[in-house]
Amino acid sequence: MIPSADQQQVMTLDCTAYRRYSLVQNDEGTRAICTALKDILWFSDFVFPAAGNQHELVKMTVISVDLDQECCAECCRFSVEVRYHGYCRQEILKTIKKQIFSRFVVRADRMEVENAA
Repeated sequence: MIPSADQQQVMTLDCTAYRRYSLVQNDEGTRAICTALKDILWFSDFVFPAAGNQHELVKMTVISVDLDQECCAECCRFSVEVRYHGYCRQEILKTIKKQIFSRFVVRADRMEVENAA
């Protein structure tokens, strides 16, 4: 189903940040929680360019963070809700992939089409 211009699409991304090891001897690298925090900040601050007079064509919101203490050094999980209209889904995913260090998958059961408010 192709949404009309007044409909908003929603997708949820399940993200996992992993520890980034250093090639420098005696350097521990970056813990997963630090990588996740950088990516979460990017999701919070990034603004997709608006076309014409349209504003907020893409809104990204971090909706959950799993802060299991045992796994924060090796991996950290969080989810992001992306609401959009006027943008191609693939273009949004391509931009996200270029900008963050975390791996992510689109949660298939959450893809919906809603009327824009």
